[in-house]
Amino acid sequence: MAQTGPPFDFSNLDRILDRVMSTPKYEVVVGYPADSGEHEGGGITLAELAAIHDLGAPAAGIPARPFLRQSVFNRRERYMRGLAADLRRVYAGQATLDYAYGRLALDAAAGVQEEITNPVPAFVELKPATVARKGSSTPLIDSGQLRQSVQGIVRRAGETK
Repeated sequence: MAQTGPPFDFSNLDRILDRVMSTPKYEVVVGYPADSGEHEGGGITLAELAAIHDLGAPAAGIPARPFLRQSVFNRRERYMRGLAADLRRVYAGQATLDYAYGRLALDAAAGVQEEITNPVPAFVELKPATVARKGSSTPLIDSGQLRQSVQGIVRRAGETK
């Protein structure tokens, strides 16, 4: 069979593979670290409040409103495309790994904020008594503290802090 295009140039393949394999492994986590502070209502941390809302607390009559899980699920393709584009820039020498993963962390935190404000699918509606108490029918937003406090964090893979 006749060759129809230019031959492949593998002269840089070893260099590229070495660079990829030696790249530090990072991960991005998004949410509310244990040290993110206390909920304005008092008595629980923001991390505990986020877990209650995301997972629900049936014994307390609180349905799940999975803003963290929905956010990642709804935006995973966007995150992968953005990180892939930034990593191409890193390997071309046009950006750093810190920049690439930092952008992903910021985007993931913004995604959670978007999901709190405009969830897809919509969250379970608030009970009439809750609407009367807080003066709003918008789930997850009372003072805005939960929405404003979400963090995207870059860390070495396997680290817990």
